[in-house]
Amino acid sequence: TYDKKYFQKKGFFMDIDFRWYLTSSDYNNNFVSFSQVKGKFGMAYTFFNNKLTTHFISESGITIGENKNRVLDYNIGGYGENYINNFTPFYGYDFAELSANSFLKSTFTLRYEFLPKNYFSVTANYARVERDLFNQGKIFENTKSGYMAGYGLDTFFGPIEINYAWSPDHNIKFWYFNVGYWF
Repeated sequence: TYDKKYFQKKGFFMDIDFRWYLTSSDYNNNFVSFSQVKGKFGMAYTFFNNKLTTHFISESGITIGENKNRVLDYNIGGYGENYINNFTPFYGYDFAELSANSFLKSTFTLRYEFLPKNYFSVTANYARVERDLFNQGKIFENTKSGYMAGYGLDTFFGPIEINYAWSPDHNIKFWYFNVGYWF
């Protein structure tokens, strides 16, 4: 029920995906049937004269069974929308830098509309990407983090954005540019 696709001000979003890999051409002679469940929940709320928006997104993916093909792991990192298969953005890390058979990720964004359709935003995202996601109850151990600050403009041909991202986990910094809709 988001009010719009980009720069949401209010609403909720939920998407759940179940995939069952029953058979394979088994090129490596090691395929075993397994399944994956991936879910995403988001909510946005605006206050302070309809100018300041909080946006929360939580995502999770787990593999049920033994996946021996690393191509079908969850790949976390980078910036973008409409990723295919098991690729999920994570600001402050390079594209698909983190990879495992399960993940848990939360993203918090604070966005301020200082002029009509002009936004400043700050984002924090945290994730656990592991083979054993629950780690015997220690789910916050080895949590990765990344942060992003940027500017966005909502135009008739899609968002125009420039963002700067970093992570305290390493010394690499990223600039992300986006012009137009993601297809």
